Amino acid sequence: MIAAWSDQRPVCRARMCDTYLRGPSGVITSPNYPVQYDNNAYCVWVITAVNPAKVIKLNFEEFDLERGYDTLTVGDGGQVGDQKSVLYVLTGTTVPDLIVSTQHQMWLLFQTDSVKNLLGFKATYEEIDQGSCGDPGMLAYGKREGSTFRHGDSLTFDCQPAFELKGQTSITCLGGRRRVWSSPLPRCVAECGSSVTGTQGVLLSPNYPLNYNHHHECIYSIQTQPGKGIQLKARAFSLEAGDVLKIYDGNNNSARLLGSFSHAEMLGLNVNSTSSSMWLEFITDGNGTNQGFELQFSSFDLIKCENPGIPQFGYKVHDEGHFAGSSVSFSCDPGYTLRGSRGLTCLTGERRSWDQPLPTCVAFILMVFPITFRLMN
Repeated sequence: MIAAWSDQRPVCRARMCDTYLRGPSGVITSPNYPVQYDNNAYCVWVITAVNPAKVIKLNFEEFDLERGYDTLTVGDGGQVGDQKSVLYVLTGTTVPDLIVSTQHQMWLLFQTDSVKNLLGFKATYEEIDQGSCGDPGMLAYGKREGSTFRHGDSLTFDCQPAFELKGQTSITCLGGRRRVWSSPLPRCVAECGSSVTGTQGVLLSPNYPLNYNHHHECIYSIQTQPGKGIQLKARAFSLEAGDVLKIYDGNNNSARLLGSFSHAEMLGLNVNSTSSSMWLEFITDGNGTNQGFELQFSSFDLIKCENPGIPQFGYKVHDEGHFAGSSVSFSCDPGYTLRGSRGLTCLTGERRSWDQPLPTCVAFILMVFPITFRLMN
């Protein structure tokens, strides 16, 4: 008999629409979020600042609507549907830029057709000072200079090493009836390959956290202190079939291959080098793409060689503990003979590895030849 729950696990869905909201801050989502919204929806939200001297800032985190058919209209003030107060009519799958009202109220109207349902949207609202463009946010994998957001204020951006800035390096809060930034917030995206030195850090696939492109051949190298090894683990790993990450135990691709990974195969694994160098090759084909990977590396003391294992049909005769300079020896079960080196030694130099591969035990074959006797008369 199979034990099972009486029903599927429940899902917490967002409340339906037509809501009047008050500040100082909160969250707005499409109906049913994070499940797909309904057909023929007509939803209204009106946001009112607690302080009438302030305005409303709207910042989107997720946005996924059927382009051209399902729309979210954002208006200035509290008169829903007033065409003169419309700020934006939003549709498609691109996350919109920051929106700031000119009054202490803002309205939203969400309308869908009867054909296709997508994820919808999630946004946060906050009341801010009048005359402010609002805080546009910080860059993932980057830094920002500037902390004021009023008319004429500028912010400049830069990225961490191995990242490229996509967008404007500087944006300015513009004047006029509505306070808006001169350009969208830029992004820091990972480059194709990098060479890093240190005891810890992160490697990212190209364009991460966005999808990588086709036909990449990216080389990554890691170098840490002599006498230390490198441990690599995946915080995120999602590759398409045909795309592969190869990891080598050394400073080029002629070193020992530690593993070749695709799909989500590296999640939950620790990949360890036996020296202070590691070499990675990320190769993609011309078919689908995916988010790629975020890999964290750290160094550790190289004290021992890895356990060499035991040959099948064999056993250890002597084992000194796998420390640098120590040895281990093997023999085979009756009926088998040893092929390879009987003893292995853990190297004492830069690398912690065995000087010989693990031997094998092969069956001993006794050849029997028939003898023919001829009788003499």
